[in-house]
Amino acid sequence: MKDETTKATKPLQYPWQREFMGWLSDIIPWAKIREYVQFKGGIPEDWVKGKMGPFNVDVRTEYDPTVISVRIFSKNHSYNIVAKENYLGCTMSKRKYRAGEDWTRGHDLPDGKFNDSTWRNIKLAILKNELVKVARPLDAKSIGSSQTMPDEMMNGFERHHSHYQDKRGKEYYAEWLQRGEEITEHKVYELVGESS
Repeated sequence: MKDETTKATKPLQYPWQREFMGWLSDIIPWAKIREYVQFKGGIPEDWVKGKMGPFNVDVRTEYDPTVISVRIFSKNHSYNIVAKENYLGCTMSKRKYRAGEDWTRGHDLPDGKFNDSTWRNIKLAILKNELVKVARPLDAKSIGSSQTMPDEMMNGFERHHSHYQDKRGKEYYAEWLQRGEEITEHKVYELVGESS
C-alpha cells in the first residue's frame, strides 16, 4: 500500500515537459501529436505513458531526456522546436531545394527562456512565415477607374492573360488589353504561395 501511495504522489521528473506538451497540443490539429509531430531522438516518458503513440521518431539523433526536440511541417516548411527546462527556441527551413542548389534555406525564429511569452512569439513567427501575399483583383472595375482605360476608349480592345514560369522556377501571371498590334495596360504579377 505504501508503494502505491508513493507512486501516485511522485512528482514528474521534468514538469516542464508536460507544459510543452500542452503548448504543442494547442497548435497541432485536434491535438494529435503522434500524427503531426516528428521527435528527434526520443519521446518524454510521461508522453508515452499517455498512450498517444505510436510516434514518429528520427532515431539518427541521440536521445537526451533533458531536451525535447521536435519537427512540425507545413506544405513548404519544416519547423524544428527545441525545449529545455530553461530554454525554448525554433528554426525554420524549406522542405525542398531551390533549383540549382543542394541545401534548404531557412532562418532562426524567436528563442529565449522557457515561458509562455517565448512560446507566443514562436507561434506568431510561424504564422507570419506561412502567410502569403495576395494579388490585386484582376478585373478592370475592381482595380479602379483611375488605373484603367476609360470606357469610351475600350472600343475594340480585348482583355488577355497568361500564366508562365521563368528559368528559375518563379511563376507569373500577366494581363493586358490588346486591339490588333496595340497593347496597353500590361501588368505582371509574381505568384507567391500555393499554386494548384
